Amino acid sequence: MEEKEIDHKGFDLSLMSRLLSYLKPYWPWVLLTFGLIFVASFARQAGPYLTKVAVDDYIEVGDAQGLLNIFMLYLGLLIFQFIVGYGQSWATNMIGQWAMGDVRFKIFSQLQKLPLRFFDRTPIGRLMARNTSDVDALNELFTDGLVSMLSDFLTVVMILAFIFFMDVQLGVVTCAVLPLAVWATFWLQNKTFQAFREARTRFAHFSSSLQETISGMEVVQLFGVEERSVRRFEESNNSYADARLLSSWYHSIYFPFMEFAGVILMGLVLWYGGGRVLALEVEWGVLVAMLQYVPRFFMPIRDFADRYTTIQVAMASSERIFELIDEVPESEGGGEKPE
Repeated sequence: MEEKEIDHKGFDLSLMSRLLSYLKPYWPWVLLTFGLIFVASFARQAGPYLTKVAVDDYIEVGDAQGLLNIFMLYLGLLIFQFIVGYGQSWATNMIGQWAMGDVRFKIFSQLQKLPLRFFDRTPIGRLMARNTSDVDALNELFTDGLVSMLSDFLTVVMILAFIFFMDVQLGVVTCAVLPLAVWATFWLQNKTFQAFREARTRFAHFSSSLQETISGMEVVQLFGVEERSVRRFEESNNSYADARLLSSWYHSIYFPFMEFAGVILMGLVLWYGGGRVLALEVEWGVLVAMLQYVPRFFMPIRDFADRYTTIQVAMASSERIFELIDEVPESEGGGEKPE
């Protein structure tokens, strides 16, 4: 495997399809996980609507028994949400571990079939990275990236569904800010892609160089090249740190911007929704629920950038892993093996 720059355009459908093929043996568990994600998303967003019902139907009329019933329903919903969330997390992690076990076995089996000349030209540290850090990146994709992105998408859909069900006009006001948030998210995605890919590549070089230097420390000391070794380590370490700082700089712009957009939407809801409450066009409970939905609305959109970063890292790792798996093995008749 020759050293070369991994070059792709972020999300790669062919790579993702090949990765998802490792989930096929566990498709019943995958379907169960998807169902739990849907149920959990609905349960989480039903809470503010129950608050609306409590304010409009029971608090305003002084119905203590009805308020107690809503409280018990809310409590039961929280317990149900905890159980479903636990099941989702357990199933997701089990699927990830099973699939990654298959990937590790595939890599290890492939290494035993490759010719000796392959190991002569390939640093051991790089091969170790394929079976450790790169596989861990794929595990992060299966257990957090894809699952969280689906959960975030369903969260936005559920929030909008509840808002439009309560009041269509407030739903339109909420959607008015959505294009700005989506644009900012995709802007960050495009800007950070190169930074994260470069950081990942530099980390692979850093890790490989460090492992080879430590394993060959006897040779380093024998030839008295400690200073040169320190300089190489410092250069690779600083190079990796610079790449990580660049990606962090983009994040430092994005998240305050999303907070600002959330404050703008909150102000619009208070101004427009409050005016309609005073005009007796909307009930107080609707405004109370909206003030709970607005912060929740931006959380999944804001987290989408981090989820996409997970996918970017997994795409780079999967390309390196499949490059190794696709390496032409030693032909069975290619030579005699020692007894």
